[in-house]
Amino acid sequence: MVKGQVCPEHRVRSSPYDVTATINEKEEKVENVQCHDCPASTEEQVLKVLERNLGQKLERCGLKLSANFPIFGASPDGIGYDFVVEIKCPSTDKGFKTFLPNGQINLKCKAQICLQMLFCNFKKGLFCVAKPTFEKDEAVETLWVSYDEEFTIHLINESLHFWKKNIFNKLLDSVMK
Repeated sequence: MVKGQVCPEHRVRSSPYDVTATINEKEEKVENVQCHDCPASTEEQVLKVLERNLGQKLERCGLKLSANFPIFGASPDGIGYDFVVEIKCPSTDKGFKTFLPNGQINLKCKAQICLQMLFCNFKKGLFCVAKPTFEKDEAVETLWVSYDEEFTIHLINESLHFWKKNIFNKLLDSVMK
């Protein structure tokens, strides 16, 4: 019998993935399990490369909340001295290009990193996309993003309107029944 650990990413996803397991048959022991094509397993490696390149430790953090915007949350992959870090780990060139079309951050990712900056009270963020070849060459494309207050407030207002119109009423109805 061989026992292994499934990474958190694959506990919630149903897509197939490849795993390489190194097993010491003599001792009947699993020595190493490597999950391929998995963003969760690559993010920590990318953070280590960034720490080395930036010359500073990046704090790992969880969900950030704000009393001013209680229906929102933000979860940066790392926090530097005065910036947030967001990491994407696509497994294909096509996936890579969706995050950085024409060398610029896409709008969905801009929204994500701007909310992270707002909730962490920073004015800049480091958006990082690991190349699909990262496991071989540690190649990461990085882009500094400045906080865009007008964009972020517009995003919050539009999202809040949607939440009030479509979600709040359903929550209220479920409690009133």
